[in-house]
Amino acid sequence: MKNDLITSINKCPAQWKQPSRIYGEACEYWVESNIKCPKCDGTLDKLQANEKSIDHRCSSCKEEYQTKASKTKIIKSDGSIRLLGAEYKTTLSKVGCWGLICVEYCPDSNKVLNHKVISKEKITEDCIVPRKPLGPSARRAGWQGCYINIPA
Repeated sequence: MKNDLITSINKCPAQWKQPSRIYGEACEYWVESNIKCPKCDGTLDKLQANEKSIDHRCSSCKEEYQTKASKTKIIKSDGSIRLLGAEYKTTLSKVGCWGLICVEYCPDSNKVLNHKVISKEKITEDCIVPRKPLGPSARRAGWQGCYINIPA
């Protein structure tokens, strides 16, 4: 398994400037090249950008996964995971439909440091924790995100 992200970064659109967006997409390409489906050992195909809550689908068993990339440590020493999720109600509606692939990377070295795959059976409604909705002066006022907490 290779941990280098340079090839994956080069696949991202050149007009993108925000590092978190570039690395998020690069980690999705990295997953496609380096991770096999945990359920059947099939190929995880990367889906089009902005598919709601799904980034990869197994070409064999059709199992679906969402990739979450972070430059900060999301896999705790006890094996638990805490990460920023997407829109609360959308994420909640997908519980039981997809697993998670968590990727920790270092932007200084352009390397994947760690990764962990969580099966959809381990992700319950209790794992999806709502965040405070955005205030009335925000550009997306009322929008409510979530955290995803997966116990060890």
